[in-house]
Amino acid sequence: PAVKDALADDQGEFTVVAPTDAAFTAALPELGSADTAALLARADLGHILRYHVLKTDGRLNPLESGVMTTLLGMPVTVNVESDPASPTAVQVVGSTAAGVTISSSQEIQGAGGQEHVLHICTDRILLPNPIYEVAAADQATFSTLLAALDSDALSDVKAMLGLQNGGAVQTLFAPTNAAFDAYMESRGEEGTPMTTAELLADPELATIVRYHVATGEVKPGEVSAGDRQTLYADGNVTVTTAQSSEVFVDGVALATSPSQAGNGVVNAIDKLLMPNVVEVAKSSRNTTALVEALGSAELVDTLTGPGPFTVFAPTNAAFEAYLTKMAMTFDELRADKEGLAQLLKHHVVPSEIMVADASASAVESLAGEDLSLGKDSGALLVDGVMVSAADMESGNGVVHTVGAVLELPLTLNIVELATAGGFTHLLSAVDESGLRPVLEATEPHTVFAPTDEAFESAVAALGEDDLAGVLARADLPEILEYHVVSGYLLAGSVVNNTFASVQGTNLTFDAAMMMGGAAVTRANLMATNGVMHVVNQVLLPPSLADVLAADEEFGSFLSAIAAANLTEMFGWTKKGGAMHTVFAPTNAAFQALIDGDDSIADMEALLAMPNLAEILKFHLVAGKVMAANLMAGEVDTLHPTAQLMVALPESGPTINGRALEETDILAGNGVIHKMDTVLMPVTRTIGEAAAQEGLTHFVAALEMAELLALLNGTDQYTVFAPSNAAFQAVVDALGEEDLASVLARADLREILKYHVISGQTPAEDLVAGEVQSEQGASIEVEAADGEKMVNGAEIFDADIQATNGLVHTLGQVMLPPSLMDVLSADEEFSFLVSALAAANLTEMFEWANTGGALYTVFAPTSAAFLAMVDADNEIADSDALLALPDLAEILTYHVVPGKVMAANLTAGSVDTLTPPAQLTVALPESGATINGNALAAQDIMAGNGVIHKIDAVLRPVTRTIVEKAAEEGLTHFVSALEAANLTDLLATTGLC
Repeated sequence: PAVKDALADDQGEFTVVAPTDAAFTAALPELGSADTAALLARADLGHILRYHVLKTDGRLNPLESGVMTTLLGMPVTVNVESDPASPTAVQVVGSTAAGVTISSSQEIQGAGGQEHVLHICTDRILLPNPIYEVAAADQATFSTLLAALDSDALSDVKAMLGLQNGGAVQTLFAPTNAAFDAYMESRGEEGTPMTTAELLADPELATIVRYHVATGEVKPGEVSAGDRQTLYADGNVTVTTAQSSEVFVDGVALATSPSQAGNGVVNAIDKLLMPNVVEVAKSSRNTTALVEALGSAELVDTLTGPGPFTVFAPTNAAFEAYLTKMAMTFDELRADKEGLAQLLKHHVVPSEIMVADASASAVESLAGEDLSLGKDSGALLVDGVMVSAADMESGNGVVHTVGAVLELPLTLNIVELATAGGFTHLLSAVDESGLRPVLEATEPHTVFAPTDEAFESAVAALGEDDLAGVLARADLPEILEYHVVSGYLLAGSVVNNTFASVQGTNLTFDAAMMMGGAAVTRANLMATNGVMHVVNQVLLPPSLADVLAADEEFGSFLSAIAAANLTEMFGWTKKGGAMHTVFAPTNAAFQALIDGDDSIADMEALLAMPNLAEILKFHLVAGKVMAANLMAGEVDTLHPTAQLMVALPESGPTINGRALEETDILAGNGVIHKMDTVLMPVTRTIGEAAAQEGLTHFVAALEMAELLALLNGTDQYTVFAPSNAAFQAVVDALGEEDLASVLARADLREILKYHVISGQTPAEDLVAGEVQSEQGASIEVEAADGEKMVNGAEIFDADIQATNGLVHTLGQVMLPPSLMDVLSADEEFSFLVSALAAANLTEMFEWANTGGALYTVFAPTSAAFLAMVDADNEIADSDALLALPDLAEILTYHVVPGKVMAANLTAGSVDTLTPPAQLTVALPESGATINGNALAAQDIMAGNGVIHKIDAVLRPVTRTIVEKAAEEGLTHFVSALEAANLTDLLATTGLC
């Protein structure tokens, strides 16, 4: 009808090439039409008819040779031969190679008087070139497009653009070679564009090309805005117009003069059109990571749907920064499909937002969370991130690239997330175990969260009757802490990995995110302070039994545990879940026990011991006690009465005097400390052990010296206890008549304390050198050929165990250095030693002093004695000094009865061994003084006393102030004192 209207009389005079019915019939095969009815139904019939109308000034008869334009806008060529009689005297050649022959011409007059001419043809009709051929005529511009259309993948599209397409009228938005070059540049690796061969082999190309073929004709100046269906599935291109008469398709400008074809038009464009937002992302090398992620998250189908969508597309660099922040790989990110899908949906808005139309607002993403939009100098920001490339339109929306991954807002901490997820039993367990503050804190944690069903299944595995029993277990905190790891561990980090739990033992997951029979069923539930992974079982850390079984060194211990029927208490099925600290002997320790005890023939005999269970329980302490938390003193064990004795020397903790070979071997229900000895239960103290071992003289001496209470207390000691024979042998050495006299000596306490050292030291741990005794003086330890001796005395019965230490029996009583020994060992006291010998006072400072008196000696140095000689004209020299008749009195004036340490000196007068002369002690802040002389050195220990060094010889004074005044001839002064009744005052002991 449109053609009919165009040929109306009022439209002017026309020259028409008029095919006969036979000519139309002849064209049916070429057009692919079955019959005349199909031909008449073709949408492009109007184009074909217009192609038969020549645009001339008035009618043209006869035809003249030359190129003429048709009403369709496409040219034809008229060929007129010189011989009018020729059968092909006049031919009209159209776009196709074959022309039509004019058989006759006829002029007709219209109703309005216009005259027209019909040039009749009977052989065929004129067929204008279809879209494909029009494009093919311009190889220089469309060679890449044509190569794509010639491919097998687009053979159907090529046919649709040809004559035999059923007559469809279409528009080809034809990308130029330059447009394809730009696309290949963007798709290639950095610096290396995609090649044409790679482009033609890319399966995406067929999708893109189909999107460039739209139904109907789109011509500038003749089209209205709207959507046009394309050959790409349900994809539409959007045609827009501008006031300048420009026409845009998906934002790409069309040429003002399209190329007409017989079945549509060809619009050259300088940029490829993308059918959907996914294809837009694929078209850039900067968003390849996003494309891969969309595939992994199974979102491609969603984003190739009708839309419209706005996609904020993170660049590859944005993904790299995000992965670095999250400490994960891209493969790990892609492995978590659910989490990744939610993250990517947060980059998509279900509407089209162009930069020019955007305003400061909040829009909801496909993830259901808000994105904040803003503007800065015309640029679009989303959640504060600047859009770097904007308004990349597609058939179902628009893409804006951004330089950061837009993270989902997190509002729930781990506890709140578990609450929202319905983890009822887990939350009850968290509260029972006191873990809630940890999981609510800001420090990040990863939680493997068992479902309620998992907790219910754990009841039987833990030997409980019901869930309440599980929640009441003593080891529940350890079990829950085993489900928690510090920091963020996303699913990708869990796969094929081992990491330490907060409980201390390791979690190991395989490639399927399984640990044993437990599997992660849902991963990466993000919280403000961490991440949760759902597991289908309650995870149990290795039990004490598991850890012991994993170490070959504990084989004998495990056998003993089984023989004593104690296995259950080391596993998970013990009701109540008690925690234990195990001091576990090694196989070598058990063998040493067998070798050292003649009553135990072999391991079989050991396992048959009636008290085996009590021995093993002696190695168990209730609760979990790490080595750093061991406290010195007695510790209750699972033995009914016996306690372990813990000591804390600098070298590390000891148990009953034995060092720990390895500490803090963690298990879920306790901790193991490895030992190289089997501990035998002991309930006796050192004093009780000495008595039971027959050391009666030693025990009697302890009682006399009031030391028994000390050695029956809780502090740990090692005692070198002299035998009864040793005490008998020392009588003469001490200048006594019998043992009773020895036990009555004043210095007995000092002698006995010389046999005691602090802490437990087994004989094998004694090393050559000095060790300080509780008396203060050092003991000399000798070690040779496996034998241990102290001060020359051999240990003949070692390691007698007690609750508070060890006893080693000696064959002699050890005597600490006497005062005389100490003075003789110091060259500064050489003159004093000579003076003591000259005054016959040596014996009182030696051990042979009957009664064993203790003394405090204020010992003048040799320099002090020489100074005395220099200052006193009556003493000619040192020999004269040694010959002084009062030398003994001078020397004993320096000696105070008893042992007085410097810290125990009190201000005032102190009796000496030269009565009635006294020393005067003062205590200024600078330190104690004796008769005004400072101590040069103090607390020099000896077995029978203590020495304080002074730099002056003290002279005894026995006269009062009044007596001194009289001796000096002050007779009037003395008389005055008497008259004033002041002589008594100045004769008292008060100082003035």
